[in-house]
Amino acid sequence: MKKMSIILLTGLLILSFIFLLADDEDKSEMKFKELPQKVQLAFGKIADVKQISEIESEKEAEDITAYEIEIKNGKTEISYIFTQDGALIETKKSIDYKELPEITKRLLKEKFPKLEIEELEEVTEISYELEGKIEGKEIEIEICNDGDIEVEKDGDENDDNDDDD
Repeated sequence: MKKMSIILLTGLLILSFIFLLADDEDKSEMKFKELPQKVQLAFGKIADVKQISEIESEKEAEDITAYEIEIKNGKTEISYIFTQDGALIETKKSIDYKELPEITKRLLKEKFPKLEIEELEEVTEISYELEGKIEGKEIEIEICNDGDIEVEKDGDENDDNDDDD
């Protein structure tokens, strides 16, 4: 019985390690001039190339590659994430705990009283909501530039994205 537990634990550790490696395989560091031209142009409209501290590309979905460009502005780190055609997917900005709204601080204290915060970011995701009809039936669609699609038909909520991480 003890051997079985050790074998099972070892197997779980190996699988965990493989998943971690597989996740990093989809990411790769790169230089600004290696980015698609549309990403370079879109980034140039919102920030200075001289502030870039890191650039990574990551496969989001079958046909979508995301490019994360991180800049440093003093102590603040901001990441801009674009698709290959220059569409902004989301931004992440490092913030201090004191910048959180009071209601958020209160909820954190209530739900996670022993939480020790190591990193705090304000995340803004870009998505689009559509309402319409298909064959006379009401439908609501939320679609993100990274390929994530959520569909709600007549009160039923379905997630049509098979690539959730």
